[in-house]
Amino acid sequence: MNSTDSPPRSTAPLCARPLCAGPLTVLGIDVTSAPGRRKPLACAAGILQADTLHIDRLHAVTALHGLPRHTGANTPWQAEMLLCAPPASLEHLLAHKGPWIAGFDMPFGLPAAFLHWWQQAQRDSRTPLRKAAPLCEPASELPCWQDYVSSLAQLDKEAFRQTIYAFMNTRPAGHKLPLRLTDAQTAAQSPLRLNYVPVGRMFHALVPLLASCGINIPLLRPTADSRTAIEVYPALAARAVLGNPPRYKDGTGAQRQQRTQARAALLEALPEYCRTIGGLALSVRPQLYQTMLQDTAGDFADALLCAVLTALAVRRRDAGMPPVPHLRMYHEGCIALQDMFCPPQPHGSGTTAPA
Repeated sequence: MNSTDSPPRSTAPLCARPLCAGPLTVLGIDVTSAPGRRKPLACAAGILQADTLHIDRLHAVTALHGLPRHTGANTPWQAEMLLCAPPASLEHLLAHKGPWIAGFDMPFGLPAAFLHWWQQAQRDSRTPLRKAAPLCEPASELPCWQDYVSSLAQLDKEAFRQTIYAFMNTRPAGHKLPLRLTDAQTAAQSPLRLNYVPVGRMFHALVPLLASCGINIPLLRPTADSRTAIEVYPALAARAVLGNPPRYKDGTGAQRQQRTQARAALLEALPEYCRTIGGLALSVRPQLYQTMLQDTAGDFADALLCAVLTALAVRRRDAGMPPVPHLRMYHEGCIALQDMFCPPQPHGSGTTAPA
């Protein structure tokens, strides 16, 4: 597609069912690809009721797979239980009945450049890893999200890593890690990155779980399920409150005190920011602030930001997806509320992501 073309439209539904109008369980999940006791999935759990988001719990989820034994006859795990006991695993969290909506800080899809290369690799079994990937790709003829997620899920960690590197070897210097459209518009990392912020590993470890459990995923796989998952990016809210870059987590020992002060400023300013940007009242149990303040990694603060962005998305049409999504977003995915934080660019500058 030429850079001057307007974004193609699609008649495909963004979200197969309206989100719950009454009290709704909201989850914000900061992701790691290999959760454990030292580095769990951080989850902020609460209830969105009318104009108020009540955050009642912070959970540390230490595994991806595994269901606890239960005594219920049919479906023992209700959405309200997510506000009480911590889920035993991500699989257990996803097994809870709806209605609930969860915002995950991870990419749900991969860039069009990789998808075209991957699709060609599947068609040409003789030379699947040698065909060069073009720098610009048409939005049509991309593989279905469910299909490519299921196919890549069959690869183990090492095979997935080697596949990404094989793709990168077909690309010129400076174009090794292409972006999705939504990444380019929000200054997010490439979903193919395997180190530093290893969002590629997050995709490979977690997204197949989302794809296999039948939940509603706007744009990518809309269903009538009362459980919904969306992709959120806490840096959008953190930048708006603290400026860019929003340095409120990690850092060296000498920076810890300054980063702690920045987290305190973020947590203090967040309720007023929610009221200003979306008319949302934020209520957080006081003892949870101390947990977020003392978490030097900032994972629980990010989980809160994910929950806030998820609640703001619920209050908008189509769970925070763009009013007119680009066709590629039905394959690559889209960060919720990107148009709220990053207004769409004029045609000719925002229709094609940089490679």
